[in-house]
Amino acid sequence: MKQSLKQRIIVITGASTGIGEEIACAAAARGALPVIVARTRDRLEATQNKVEQLTRIRPVVEVCDVSDFSALKNMIERIEANIGPIFSYIHNAGFGAFDYAEDVQLEQAEDMFRLNVLSGAAAAKYVMPFMKARGEGSIIFTGSISSRLPTPKTSIYSATKHAVAGYADALRMEMKPYGIHVGILMPGPVDTAFFETADRSGRYKQNIEKMMLAPETVGRAAVQLIVRKKRSRMMPWWMGAAARLYQLAPSIVEKAGGNAFKQK
Repeated sequence: MKQSLKQRIIVITGASTGIGEEIACAAAARGALPVIVARTRDRLEATQNKVEQLTRIRPVVEVCDVSDFSALKNMIERIEANIGPIFSYIHNAGFGAFDYAEDVQLEQAEDMFRLNVLSGAAAAKYVMPFMKARGEGSIIFTGSISSRLPTPKTSIYSATKHAVAGYADALRMEMKPYGIHVGILMPGPVDTAFFETADRSGRYKQNIEKMMLAPETVGRAAVQLIVRKKRSRMMPWWMGAAARLYQLAPSIVEKAGGNAFKQK
């Protein structure tokens, strides 16, 4: 049975561009009111205008650095008090950096874990009391196929997304008795500005450009996790199949992958 999103409040972090922007579009297309969150107001306002032009629903803008847990807590409480009950919280904020393990900048690694993993866990901690009191809601995480199928130069990034997947799986079991759904989306490479930070050389994006997912496709898939109460989705399907095979026979997949895993 599909879940109606009409007039539901959906909070989306990392919504100033890319996947987050498209999640906002897809949610509004189903009648939801997106609350779009990022650090930069002008980019959020551009997303706000785009969503309104496409759907006639004008999202609410919240400027917040979600890696600041105090600011994150205040934002969630402010939305609940002034805008309305949060039906779904989508932790989409995150970044990556592709480096060999010996070249990893530890300060950057700490920042990656704080934003990709801990800010999502903090948001869940702050939003779940409200959802539990109402007996409904959903918490969705944007993960990555690399959490199930890591490749060279993604050691820290893959580790953060592996942590997100583990957290989501545990949280799902904790929240089920309270009627709260937990889902995780695990896409492969997506054609967004993510690679401006992650792939400074530009070679990886150039090598795999034909295989990249459209952000619109990923945004709709994220909303489907809410609508259909699906626990997870790996995409594209063939990367998902490879990731599942990797869990069963990692040495075979690593051998078969060969140079394809070294595109970065």
